Amino acid sequence: MVLAAKCRAYYTDARTDSRDSWMFVLNADYAFSKRTDANLLLGDVNNKGNATFGVTSTANTLPGQNQTGAMLGMCHRF
Repeated sequence: MVLAAKCRAYYTDARTDSRDSWMFVLNADYAFSKRTDANLLLGDVNNKGNATFGVTSTANTLPGQNQTGAMLGMCHRF
């Protein structure tokens, strides 16, 4: 059994207007066996000013609002 975790932070500075945003992402993979693993993805976006960035490219927010998302999955290879 193996656990692998990655953490990333992204900053968007839109210099032409007041659309600044921080995005934090945590991705963890856990191998139950050679053929079965689970993964967890957590994301948080903190928008400032008029920024409308979301956790995914299709789920934007209202200006200045924040967004949090999670995804849990399992994969088994036959």
